[in-house]
Amino acid sequence: MFTMNRKTGSRNRAACAFGIIAAMKTRHEIVIDAPLEEAWAVFDDPERRREWQPTLKSATLEDGVPGQPGAVTQLTVAVRGKDLRLTETISERREPVFLAASYAGSGIGGLVVSHFERVAGHSTRLVVHARYRVTGLNRLTNPFLAAAIGKHTANNLERFKLLVESTA
Repeated sequence: MFTMNRKTGSRNRAACAFGIIAAMKTRHEIVIDAPLEEAWAVFDDPERRREWQPTLKSATLEDGVPGQPGAVTQLTVAVRGKDLRLTETISERREPVFLAASYAGSGIGGLVVSHFERVAGHSTRLVVHARYRVTGLNRLTNPFLAAAIGKHTANNLERFKLLVESTA
């Protein structure tokens, strides 16, 4: 499920048309038919990340312990036939329910917070909140970028759900 913060999203779209604000917020939620610990284990496994994030071409740890606060990883993601390089920094972790990471790249940066919770027996709800800021010429494409990021994230979460459920 993809929802944009209505108040912020509409204000940002209007402001972006005038080049004033170049920010967007997204929220995604998915329920996985597997226990929380199993969902977290797949989410936390850097070797499995490409299975549910197929546009991730590489992830190179530069500093710290993977998935732990302070860890810095250089990511290369395929976006419309081009390589986007991002620096991922884990800012907070509360295993097995919470992970926050910041991302910085050429013309885009943001914060992504993933929250896991137990629901209905052995199922898990994953809620992902993201806040992005774009700069430079990317500001002109911000309304389109929000939709593209939303669709990309929703597709990744659906792949994540299928992967976890197939291994549960």
